[in-house]
Amino acid sequence: MLMKTIQGLLLLGSLSAGMFGTVWAQEAPDKARSALELVSKQTVDLGTLPAYGIKQVPFRFKNTGTVPVHIRKLIPTCSCVKGSAEKMEAQPNEEIEVMFNLDASMVHDAFKRGMWVETDARENPRIQLSVTGVIKPLFEGMPQLPITLVAADKNTVWTNRYTLTASETDLLLGAPRNVTNDMLHLTWSIATNRLEGKAEYALTLIATPQANGRGGASAVIPVISRQSGNQLHSLTFLVHANAGAELHVAPQRILLIKSPTPLVRKLRFRVSGGNVDLTKLTWTPQIKGVTVAVEPATAAFKSAFVVTVTIAPDVLEELLKAQETSLTFSYPDHNPVNVKLSPFVAPKLKDAKAAE
Repeated sequence: MLMKTIQGLLLLGSLSAGMFGTVWAQEAPDKARSALELVSKQTVDLGTLPAYGIKQVPFRFKNTGTVPVHIRKLIPTCSCVKGSAEKMEAQPNEEIEVMFNLDASMVHDAFKRGMWVETDARENPRIQLSVTGVIKPLFEGMPQLPITLVAADKNTVWTNRYTLTASETDLLLGAPRNVTNDMLHLTWSIATNRLEGKAEYALTLIATPQANGRGGASAVIPVISRQSGNQLHSLTFLVHANAGAELHVAPQRILLIKSPTPLVRKLRFRVSGGNVDLTKLTWTPQIKGVTVAVEPATAAFKSAFVVTVTIAPDVLEELLKAQETSLTFSYPDHNPVNVKLSPFVAPKLKDAKAAE
């Protein structure tokens, strides 16, 4: 009996040991914590930056877990950003630094750029870093790009003048380099207005179309450091031209039908390049009893507009007697377009016998 009791106790002890050993073996891995935490700011405001050079922003991370954490990769959200890490592995309680490198020449105005840090940590394995700021232009007075030029035919010479002032005392302009083609030729001249302090220049652009149609060209002007003589960056002027521009209208004909009430028809117009100025549209002849009202199209189509033509009943009768009349619409730097006013003629019915 005593022997059986002893054997029972031994069996119970061995089961207990096995059970607790199993529980311990299952719980031990769960106690291992894998975490890499950002201990610096997630977003850094860089303030105002010049439009050149590489801005380096350090971000610090700490391994707050109990096992090593590895950085798998750094993922920029923009080609203007490159990342680097002093170490790709952080031991428990160790801090490491990730460098955020921003190429200021590739961003403009107010900006926000980011980069993801991807790790093998079980807690928060992807952490986003970002920087914000405002890029100060190298020179004040730059035109809105691209420069859009429109003319009714190729026998046109465009002359545009700009005054550029350096945003820093160290900045100077070099000689321009033109990139032209068979459609458009560019000529630049640069005169120095002032060199003391912040340099100021007077630029003259002469653009000559070589053929009717759309063409583009560009000019690159180096920005040079007064102190070192090295090129810091460059100003790029993009020019889009359209020679032989057409004023588009639909429909191109208004059918006249006898009516006791005013005849109202809408025409849809479109100009080439840029926003339309409704005050510059003209038409001939000015016919008494025919009114023309101009209004913009939807906000999404800034080069389009709508014309409403209203013809009084008595004038309509006179126009129906005429064979055909036209309204000619004109817009600066565009070829004019004609809208015909034609009496509506009903199709003749074929003779029944002929149809058989």
